[in-house]
Amino acid sequence: MFGDFVNIVRASFGTPPGAYWFLAIVSILASTLYFIAQVYLVDRRKVRIYSERIKKWQEKRKKAMKTKSKRFMMEVQKETEVITKMQGEMAKEQMKPFMIFIIPFLLLFSFINEVYGAEPIMQLPFTLPIVGAATSAVWFYILFNLIVSSILNTILKTYEAYKRLK
Repeated sequence: MFGDFVNIVRASFGTPPGAYWFLAIVSILASTLYFIAQVYLVDRRKVRIYSERIKKWQEKRKKAMKTKSKRFMMEVQKETEVITKMQGEMAKEQMKPFMIFIIPFLLLFSFINEVYGAEPIMQLPFTLPIVGAATSAVWFYILFNLIVSSILNTILKTYEAYKRLK
């Protein structure tokens, strides 16, 4: 599918440690692009406001269930439809970057699999569930990406907090 590019990458970065560097750089680039998409596509203010409103409603609902007050329960029930709509809108907001990146990520996994196959490229000193101790390039990418994504999400949260202070 990717022809010449697969051969170039395989020749240049087909074996460790070059494979690690290549996969790490690809992971950082992909995560950074996704991070930028989150910043520009997701209305964080809307998500934050809706989250706070939903949390308050959930607390109110818990309180109503504890007290077993029919009037209080009716009040909570009236708000259920609005809360459900808010949850749906929040989900849509947060899915925007994912919907844009799903096909490129699938192509990226296909490319990595084409270059490296299912053969292990790294032996871990411990065994992970599902993955095992010998990791393929795709699993290496996924594990590395988890680390990079968590760092970028921390940066995003810090950035959002900084913007609110201004």
